Amino acid sequence: MRRALNWLVVLVYFVIGCQASYTPGPSLTQTDRSIPAPTTIPTTRQNKDLSTLAVISLANVDQIEEIDQLLGHTEEAGLKFSPDGATLGSYSIDGTVRLWDLKTLSEIATFHHSSEVMAIAFSPDGSKIASGGADRTIRIWGIRTGEEQTINDAHAFGIGWQALDWSRDGTLIASGSRNGEVKIWNAETGAELVRLAGHDADVTGLSFNPDGSILASGSEDDSIRLWDTVTGTQIAVLTGQTADLGDVAFSPDGSVLASISGDITGMDNTVRLWDVDTGEEITKMAGHSNSWLGDILFSPDGSMLISSGGDYNDGTIRIYDAKAGELAAVLECSTSGVVGVAFSPDGRLIASSGNDGVIQLWGVY
Repeated sequence: MRRALNWLVVLVYFVIGCQASYTPGPSLTQTDRSIPAPTTIPTTRQNKDLSTLAVISLANVDQIEEIDQLLGHTEEAGLKFSPDGATLGSYSIDGTVRLWDLKTLSEIATFHHSSEVMAIAFSPDGSKIASGGADRTIRIWGIRTGEEQTINDAHAFGIGWQALDWSRDGTLIASGSRNGEVKIWNAETGAELVRLAGHDADVTGLSFNPDGSILASGSEDDSIRLWDTVTGTQIAVLTGQTADLGDVAFSPDGSVLASISGDITGMDNTVRLWDVDTGEEITKMAGHSNSWLGDILFSPDGSMLISSGGDYNDGTIRIYDAKAGELAAVLECSTSGVVGVAFSPDGRLIASSGNDGVIQLWGVY
């Protein structure tokens, strides 16, 4: 229902002549003005040696610049780094999963679904990558061998955007569906282990906590749910966000959960932090002008939080001081909508992907 309202708003804007650089999607302004506008970090186009990058920190976020671009996808894309940081994985509604070597900045493999690819997740040892598609399948690929294991009819309504994660011990894969269904699978055999019922709208983000005992799920029903991964019992329901809740992510120590929300009408464009033990909201920060399909995650050391505004007309990456709960910097990207954002495991590189399929790499020299 909410997604239908989003498209109706877009149509109204189009009819009255509003212009946007990506259709559909009106240009919107931030409704929460409690945080002063940060200094915008300029974009530059350079080819540089990634091995000389500094670790990105709150002390040098004003020095972040564009390092390079990776071209291959033709439509909106998301992305994740491999656990060792040597490879960047990207996925797109163009139906492909692409792997990029970050030493040579070249594409090294391409895998295909029969329709849109909605999410990916690397195995903890980096030997495999799982992808979930609108074609209702989960596919697990051997990165070096290309060998494919397919879970057919994983979800009758297809996998939701960003709704896939792999537990850090390597034993479990979680997936979420466009109808609110969440499942946990045996990563080795592909057998369904647990089915989690509770959401009644698109699942838009999944995240295992560090020890794999808890799975967090975000949904367009505006709730976050915490699940016991062994029993399938619902531990808690986190509520408060009121419009198109998107991605969710645990902090490196598992004590805090981050979430992002907001729709194209300007409702509840916020980033929030939650205490996992109590289920209480810790802080709320002004977010993007729209966060439908937006991405959120912590830096490897947990000091920062980065987010993207999704496939509408925001075009920025936001970097927050996770402890202080304050906006630290904004990166202006080359696209009108930033769908995916990721932090390399060593903290030296940020990657972003747009609604035009372009991947940008960011760092500090």
